[in-house]
Amino acid sequence: MRFFAVASVVFAATLGVFASPVVERQAPQSVAVVLTDLTNTVTPLANQLLYANSGNATQAILTPIIGDISTAVTVAVSSMNLLVGQPTEVILASVDGITILTASEISVLLAVVVNLIFTAASAVLLVVDIAIYSIIYALEVAFSLLSIVLSLVVGLLAPLLILLAPVLSIISSLGLTTLLSELLGGLL
Repeated sequence: MRFFAVASVVFAATLGVFASPVVERQAPQSVAVVLTDLTNTVTPLANQLLYANSGNATQAILTPIIGDISTAVTVAVSSMNLLVGQPTEVILASVDGITILTASEISVLLAVVVNLIFTAASAVLLVVDIAIYSIIYALEVAFSLLSIVLSLVVGLLAPLLILLAPVLSIISSLGLTTLLSELLGGLL
């Protein structure tokens, strides 16, 4: 009988040691937080692409940079997907969480990162060998970002189109106009 008492205590103590703490599920980050984080991640990477020249624009150098940008955008899209079905107050919360942003304010945040990505892509295309042209298409993931944010924020399209004007010619030169037009409901 004493064996079972000791075994029970040892067993219970062992369970306590191996138990993992309960992690409280956190609310998803707002569109503003995700876009701000994305911009902070992408800016130094895009700056590296903006300064590409014929001497340093090799596949070995550019592929990891473009891959990191693509990964950052994919992570942002995943974070945005967590916002689907959330209350407007969560989706449109400012970075500090105190105010609710307007569609125009969100469009500025989105346009900054999209313009940055496609301006960097354009800079690379001016100096790359055609053999590495295909790595730029990894940046098409930016359209996924546009798609999810447009689905989350009502009234975003009109102010966003104005802000994307500087990169529409770049998108066209990449042969992505049809993709963007489909995303925007045929407005291009």
